[in-house]
Amino acid sequence: MATDSQNRTVSGVGLPPEVVEDILAAPRRRAVLECLAAAEDGLVMDELVKRVIDREGSDVDGEHHERVRVNIYDDHLPKLTATGVVTYDSMRECVALATPTIIDHIDG
Repeated sequence: MATDSQNRTVSGVGLPPEVVEDILAAPRRRAVLECLAAAEDGLVMDELVKRVIDREGSDVDGEHHERVRVNIYDDHLPKLTATGVVTYDSMRECVALATPTIIDHIDG
């Protein structure tokens, strides 16, 4: 991971390396970021959840969809918005990638 030695931030992301590593440590958070990177203008929450479930290879039933939605909303979205990696419009329930270069740091 390339860092700017003067202020110890990941190049193009603007966050310390340990923060980027923490963000990318969770497989579901990586899936969220990859889904958002594939969408030009962000995704409404239900579409994001559907795409994450598809990416994970799970069946999309109503109960599972709701569990994944709650997990993303309660566990992953706060960290991603607090670090400025994504934006969330609560009126439209739309999530958008604000720091697309973070995707470059996801190991294949």
